[in-house]
Amino acid sequence: MTCKGDKALGFSSDVLVGQWTGQLHTLLGDIGATNARFAKLIDGQLGDIKSFEVARFPTFQELLRTFLDDHCSGISFTDALLALAARLITGAAR
Repeated sequence: MTCKGDKALGFSSDVLVGQWTGQLHTLLGDIGATNARFAKLIDGQLGDIKSFEVARFPTFQELLRTFLDDHCSGISFTDALLALAARLITGAAR
């Protein structure tokens, strides 16, 4: 998986990448100022949407890690599609 937003989001795509299993595993995310929602899309099947209050997490990395640890055990993502409600300053989401 190539994550062109690595530097803008402040985390490494290495967190999301594992070995190819022959299935498409896509991490979906909608990150707003108040809530963040994540879901798994595995071979075209949408999993449950999990919501988090953004203010409960000091960093995006901790928010993402919580979702991955709690809901994605054993899953290696091949892709990620994240929508961010943020302004861009010199190419970085702030």
